[in-house]
Amino acid sequence: MSFWEGISQLHLEFSALCNAVCPSCRRYPVAGHEVLPSINNTQVWTLAEVKERFPANDIKHIKQYLINGNYGDFVTNHESIDILEYLHQSSPVASISISTNGSARNEAWWADLARRCGKVEVYFCIDGLEDTHTLYRRQTDWKTIIRNAQAFAKAGGEAVWTMTTFEHNEHQVEQCRQLSKDLGFTKFEVRYNSRETAMARDRSGEPTHWVKDTGLSPTNHLYKIRNKDQYNEYTSNLNDAELNALQQKRWVKIEAGTFKSKQAPLDTSPMSEKQCPSLNHRTGGHSIFVSARWLVSPCCHIAGAQEMGDLSTFIDDINSRSNSTVESLTAGLTQTVKDIVDRGFGWAYDNFEKPASVCSFTCGKRGAFATSMNTKQIIDLK
Repeated sequence: MSFWEGISQLHLEFSALCNAVCPSCRRYPVAGHEVLPSINNTQVWTLAEVKERFPANDIKHIKQYLINGNYGDFVTNHESIDILEYLHQSSPVASISISTNGSARNEAWWADLARRCGKVEVYFCIDGLEDTHTLYRRQTDWKTIIRNAQAFAKAGGEAVWTMTTFEHNEHQVEQCRQLSKDLGFTKFEVRYNSRETAMARDRSGEPTHWVKDTGLSPTNHLYKIRNKDQYNEYTSNLNDAELNALQQKRWVKIEAGTFKSKQAPLDTSPMSEKQCPSLNHRTGGHSIFVSARWLVSPCCHIAGAQEMGDLSTFIDDINSRSNSTVESLTAGLTQTVKDIVDRGFGWAYDNFEKPASVCSFTCGKRGAFATSMNTKQIIDLK
């Protein structure tokens, strides 16, 4: 069986655009409103492109579609439902899981999604009640999300309330759980923040508020031990002005193309195929990630480093392992995604004795998304 035939999950990013401005998102590397330079408005899929690059016969064996981008939200793609309907028709037994801020489109649109696209589960990212939600999910509207989620659920969709906990909302977990049950959600998911503590900044660059981890998070203890953020710099004891100055300094370097995030591998222990989430994900088969610019990659973490290019500390290691360039791994007008995969990802998978630095940093010897899979709880509300 070929590697492509062994793929059971496709992890897809329909768009690199997003209507939210979350301070710790990799779109906004200094927690303000400045977007990572590699992102642009052309990185949005069309239905025609999907049909060309994912021919129906190529994807008929797929069991699961995971719609969750590194940079964008699927709601910013005007053809999202049409694309999902095509994927569903091409592989009717596949389930569809979507992660979204949910604060776009109207109730009719969300009901249409539930009716047209088969078995769809949507994880609505709702980080608290109305008074705390927008401290992280900036530029989203809590009431709109609730209306959209209810419309989706009433039309037959599986709606999950996903709450990321921070210092500012952790006291509302039980209230949110009860409200999710009252409103007809099927599950309630609590997950700890796995990104750095940051000082959110407004459009003029002025500090507005802290986005801090909850004291109960395993990730929080990592930061207390290391006392550094993900860029290997001490930030936990900085005051507002000092942190803002540091973030501004980072952005100057990003604009000049001289910035490299200073993430150091946390664990360089040998891995195994079973520990690699791309080879052993929840549905029991291989998985690949396809970004909004049609970059085909073993996983979203490797793709993130590839798309950041010289701004990522991981890129030198990836380039030293692979003879492929980002351009050669990007599906174009005459290439399907299968064509790219058929060339092989041996550079990522063949040497688990010395895993790539991005793999060590993200998954380590534990494997399976260390900071997300191991820091959340899902409650069934049925």
